[in-house]
Amino acid sequence: MSAYKKETWIKKGFTEEEALFQIAIRRPTNKLYWIHKHGLSEDEAEKKVKEKQIKSSLQSAKRPKEEIRKTSVRCVEYWHAQGYSHTDAIKKVSEIQTTFTLKKCIEKYGKEEGLLVWENRQKKWQKTLTEKNQTEIDEINLKKNSKKLSCWVNKYGPELGKEKFILFLEKVTSSKIPLTLKEVEQYLLDKIDPIELYLPVNKVKKRIPNYIWELVSKPKDIEQWLQSFIEFKIPHGQIKFSRKTNNRSYYQMHVGEKLLRSSNEIYFYELLCELGLKNTEDFIIELPYNKHFRCDFYLTKGKVYVELLGFSDEVYLQKMYYKASTFGSILLDNKKQYKKFINEYYDKHYNNR
Repeated sequence: MSAYKKETWIKKGFTEEEALFQIAIRRPTNKLYWIHKHGLSEDEAEKKVKEKQIKSSLQSAKRPKEEIRKTSVRCVEYWHAQGYSHTDAIKKVSEIQTTFTLKKCIEKYGKEEGLLVWENRQKKWQKTLTEKNQTEIDEINLKKNSKKLSCWVNKYGPELGKEKFILFLEKVTSSKIPLTLKEVEQYLLDKIDPIELYLPVNKVKKRIPNYIWELVSKPKDIEQWLQSFIEFKIPHGQIKFSRKTNNRSYYQMHVGEKLLRSSNEIYFYELLCELGLKNTEDFIIELPYNKHFRCDFYLTKGKVYVELLGFSDEVYLQKMYYKASTFGSILLDNKKQYKKFINEYYDKHYNNR
């Protein structure tokens, strides 16, 4: 059996947690592999994982999508290549996606044992459900169809259904539900980190739960409405919203003579400023590596170059990988990484000053 399957290690006497650990230390895309197999520090291990991910992305980018789908048992193209008809291929994909059914248990364990395994699983699920208090059950329902106004209207009628729906949402979210566009604006200011308002409009739009738009009369163009709201709330007009010729939207912001060229760079800059770090003293924007390349940020105390990944095309990733391997740049690709990196950097270089 495969060393990358949990069942292999459990059959050898390992616990589930130990089995997952054994798998992790065998995967070069997991930092535990580099820590336990090569003795690297956590920071060094994370850098190695990032390099592996970039290499993998480059290799995948070179392969046609159809070829990739032929290697996955979850795609009909794989089963076509094995000689299955289209109808049979769809059935095979459906079988693989069906993870736990009575039929699967019987096929795996035999009729008697399979029925017993399935019944035990159902009893365990029912027991877990009955042990939950009403608040926990309400939260489960919210995550399922109960967050749809139509479910409540179908059960109680238009007026009472809407009223019960609002009360239910307020109970499980512990907050007032906005019912007008003005209240949606306040919701954004209360619920969203102000820095996140610098993200592209389509991403800010996703911060608003769908059930809110079932209760509020939507503007004709939500993104245009959000853009106007965000620009109005940003102080001093520092941040300029621009629309490029390829119809992609960007934020830009001038800091002295330097230019932050994306919402990611603005976000990273704001995180640095929140900790009291000063531009040109504690960090430098767009410091050149040489006459051909420049970094997004250079952190002076730790002498660290930082690049914020923004695209996934092959040429761009090759350039980023070159910067990482040649200049030792740190590559970061999401908000959680930004915050984690900056907090760890600050603790290391500034907490003792």
